[in-house]
Amino acid sequence: MSGGSYASAEDDAAADQSDAEGSVLSWLEDDALGADEAGGLSMEMLGEGPDVLDVLKCDLNLCKRPSVGFSCPLEKVKSQRMNFPRNWDPMEGAEYRVVNIMHPETRDAEREAECKDVLTKMFELPMDHEHVCLREVLEEIHKRTKYKVLRVERAQNVAQWKMHCALADAYGIEDNTDVYHGTQAKKKILESGFSLRYQRPDRDWFGKGVYCTTKAAIVMSYTGPRDPSKGDWTQAMIRASLKKGETRLGQKGLVETGQNPETGKEYLTMQSADGRILVATNQHQLLPTYAVEFEYDFDSQTTPTDSNFGRLHDAVWKEVLRRKALAEAPAVEIGAVTQSVPQRPPKKPRVSQAIEDGTKTQAHGGFKVGEVVSVYEHFKHFRFCNGELGEIKRIEKQRLWLFVLEMQNPVVRSMVEMVARKGNQGVDGVPLHQLVCKHGQIRTLAAAQGGAAGGVAP
Repeated sequence: MSGGSYASAEDDAAADQSDAEGSVLSWLEDDALGADEAGGLSMEMLGEGPDVLDVLKCDLNLCKRPSVGFSCPLEKVKSQRMNFPRNWDPMEGAEYRVVNIMHPETRDAEREAECKDVLTKMFELPMDHEHVCLREVLEEIHKRTKYKVLRVERAQNVAQWKMHCALADAYGIEDNTDVYHGTQAKKKILESGFSLRYQRPDRDWFGKGVYCTTKAAIVMSYTGPRDPSKGDWTQAMIRASLKKGETRLGQKGLVETGQNPETGKEYLTMQSADGRILVATNQHQLLPTYAVEFEYDFDSQTTPTDSNFGRLHDAVWKEVLRRKALAEAPAVEIGAVTQSVPQRPPKKPRVSQAIEDGTKTQAHGGFKVGEVVSVYEHFKHFRFCNGELGEIKRIEKQRLWLFVLEMQNPVVRSMVEMVARKGNQGVDGVPLHQLVCKHGQIRTLAAAQGGAAGGVAP
């Protein structure tokens, strides 16, 4: 083949390639324009997917004409776009967005319905959010919990969403579980997702991982205010989508979760005995979906003990007590005017409060050392001891009065030691084979036969 004929063939191939690219791009633009007019994708949306021209060139190298063996890149982009959650706002080329969906003063019907759904589930309101307005939902929350909701945001993070979906595909997980996580680092979690690096070492009751719960009321007591020293009592809670996968009962300090012997799959989630507290061992199991900011109403006339939602955070509770003490303090003389405020008589301290921890005694509450008693309604780890007999070896005060028993049945004694070795005994200085009971967990033999709990009067 001569040089001239070779150049001619090369020119013909380049012309075919150019014609094919132009044909496909023209067809692609027409299809995208039609989709845009129909309310679907526009060419602007293609910027969020792969480089369309690169995909076209790759496919055109395999076939010179789009009608033979050609895979439409528009369908790939459409598929990628449509897989995003339906409630997301357009990303407009961004990888991360936070959308405020709480607008009590406006009438955005879709966002208002979304906000009401988030709040009614989080605060467990006994009302149908579809038949009430957002303002009524906020008033009901304040009435039941004494909290004022300040802000509700939807998190849209493309990178975190892709990792979340990739993990679900890798482990074959289809179901989602809505869980709650309290935090003072709301912005960082919404931007970068959850992380296993920032777990507090003293919070590993059910193993190492990211702790969350299906009950938002539980999170309230662990979610600290943002900056009380500056008067900022805002608390934040994140609602996330959890891919549970294989789940097992958690243990304190557990790191290696192992595999499910029945399925052979790795355990991804650990949980408490009642299933309300969940621990994700992989940070991509959790996808932040919403963030809610709220603040306790200190001007409320009722006390936190009247709330039927959950326990307050310690810092919030202390502030409630401080403000209450200031309100009840006697008036100070201002100029020539003095206002007297009647003082409540001081409360008499309980006898048990005057006794220091570690104090031992030979008798308390109708029981005495050396007495044989029956175990009654012990905690879940030691339920096998219920109805068994044991001898009281020691009575000691550790915040509460505790009774240390040595079980008479050697099998039960061995089981107590086995459970205690897992860290469930919780009392220092007690031999592992001895059982620690509270006053209400033991009965005298006479009371056990008669069906009554507790001892006899001392």
